[in-house]
Amino acid sequence: MMKDKEEKQDRKKTEFTENRVSMEFPASTASLVSYYQKQKNRLIYVEPANAFQLDQLVESENGSYLLVPSDRGDFYYVFPAATKFDSPQNFARVSAVYNRVGQASTGEVWIHKPARVVKHQDNLWVLNKKGELSLGRK
Repeated sequence: MMKDKEEKQDRKKTEFTENRVSMEFPASTASLVSYYQKQKNRLIYVEPANAFQLDQLVESENGSYLLVPSDRGDFYYVFPAATKFDSPQNFARVSAVYNRVGQASTGEVWIHKPARVVKHQDNLWVLNKKGELSLGRK
């Protein structure tokens, strides 16, 4: 009986991971983008809705952020589309609304805890929980 239950859970997990990919953190933005592209999962590029509603994101072909569905499917992870930042100002500008960040610096983007957004309506996502990022180190 217990074995049947475990097998069902394994099948459910496999079904979910066929449509959505499990993520482990910390991870670099570059490794996540590469992983999702290999899995043929759609990366959704987004931008803030406007200058007054930075916590709301809309789909944009050249967006500054990427969305990927969570394993459960009831929210999306959001992280910067940039794999590295060459200036502390750019890092702070792009990351401050959605993430807790240490001192702004330069280097490769590492995601310790991804920010989360929920879909509010077609092509509109709203910040649900801030994430944590760092640059240049895990």
